[in-house]
Amino acid sequence: MANASIEDLAVDIYCTKDTARSFIHAAQKVLRNAEIKEQSRVIPKLAGNITKIKNLTGIGKKYTIECQILELPNTTKMDSREYIETIVGDETGEINLLVLPKSVNKFQNLKVGEKLRLGNTLLNENKRGEKLIQIMLYTSVTRL
Repeated sequence: MANASIEDLAVDIYCTKDTARSFIHAAQKVLRNAEIKEQSRVIPKLAGNITKIKNLTGIGKKYTIECQILELPNTTKMDSREYIETIVGDETGEINLLVLPKSVNKFQNLKVGEKLRLGNTLLNENKRGEKLIQIMLYTSVTRL
């Protein structure tokens, strides 16, 4: 069909040659617009989206942080579900980290001093009002 003439196309779709030309022109325009959109799509640099621990402010907001494990992760069970708690930090401060049950497998075999990039984390508070980072199902964990 790519090499078909306008006459062939007109016969195939039961229309006049002018309608076939209009159809081809419209299809070419759509393809050109799609190519332009694809070429102009800007993907933000990850480094610009990383938040330092001292700048974590909005409870309920999602953040990407780069941090280091400062304390040996502690596994606890609550309501027959397994959670991991630890402390992480960067050069600006430290914060509690809570790994929810569905994400525990992402934190197996972590060692003190290991550096991580955590994407799509949630800033929350514990019962004592202290800030903590929650690791959820959709949090990405990259070892640095």
